Amino acid sequence: MMNHGARPLSLLYDTLVRPNADTGTLGTSKLCWIYDRSRAIPHLIVAQTPIGGSWNNYDDDMLSVSVSSFLDLPAFLIADWYGGNKFDSRLPVPLYRKYLSDYARRVYKNKNIICGLKVTHIEKCSNSCMEGFWEVRGTKNGEPVLLRCKKVVLACGKNQDRLLGVKGEVEEDRIVYNLRDLKRLLISLTTAKFSKRKVVVVGDGISAADTILHCLNSCIPVLHVIRRSDKQLRFIQLSRLSPSLYPEYSRVFKLMMGYCENYYYTKVTCATIESLNKGTVRIKTLQGIFTEHFRALCVCAGKQSDLSMLTDKYTFQDYCCNEDPSLFRIGSLAGDHFVRYLVGGAMDAARYLM
Repeated sequence: MMNHGARPLSLLYDTLVRPNADTGTLGTSKLCWIYDRSRAIPHLIVAQTPIGGSWNNYDDDMLSVSVSSFLDLPAFLIADWYGGNKFDSRLPVPLYRKYLSDYARRVYKNKNIICGLKVTHIEKCSNSCMEGFWEVRGTKNGEPVLLRCKKVVLACGKNQDRLLGVKGEVEEDRIVYNLRDLKRLLISLTTAKFSKRKVVVVGDGISAADTILHCLNSCIPVLHVIRRSDKQLRFIQLSRLSPSLYPEYSRVFKLMMGYCENYYYTKVTCATIESLNKGTVRIKTLQGIFTEHFRALCVCAGKQSDLSMLTDKYTFQDYCCNEDPSLFRIGSLAGDHFVRYLVGGAMDAARYLM
């Protein structure tokens, strides 16, 4: 089996479900799913978002990075959900979001799932018999919620925007961290005062590319601030995406590399944001520091995990907690950033729950 940086069980599951996926001759799954009620694990899923998690935060005009066959969940394929029509391409975000919602209804019958619950505290406790258990506290519709359980699996992913950490960032009212919020901000900035100002985009990943594409397609000038050098840009994620499957990202990558030009696009490399001050940004480059009056600033620096709900400090090895054998993590929190490998990782953690 090819090594994609995935863990052994994730890779095994992917190979069984998607034989020859990386050779261009995807075969049918070698697994048969059977529901055995006697082996079911009593559990409860709680989430602050609607079903779909982070997919609820993606802009509706975006397409999935993975092709549809890599987004299938167990026992209910996207092709079956879509009336038996097989997809070989990327999916619009709203379509996949609907699949996730229908998956919970079809496979889970929407049981054991509580949405709209914000978890604020997770604490290990013990009773009078010195038996350990977890207390999970939070709020739903403004009311306090208390849950007690034997084991906890963290699946909250990368749920917090990564900030620049510079002076003036918190006070700046025209800064956003994703395309969806940028669109809303731009709608509110329709006065002539901002019409000729640029949107400053920070970052060189897929989120930055999506943001740049929206601006260019809307004839909005962009100043692209890139921390890496021109030489380092040759090896970023965008450089490894197939132009035939990702033509829009290929277009942005060519702009970043200087292979083509666009009237509305300007870039600065080896550059960092120094500070912000009421619609003005100070940018440091190898040539010195300059200021730019911006229409909006979109920071696409990725996300990080917020585990502030844990009352104690914990470390993890793969999916298991080093300090407590009843605490686990899965998904992007454990490094499985693609749905393709997420299921196998969840199965790996489930071995310890049985």
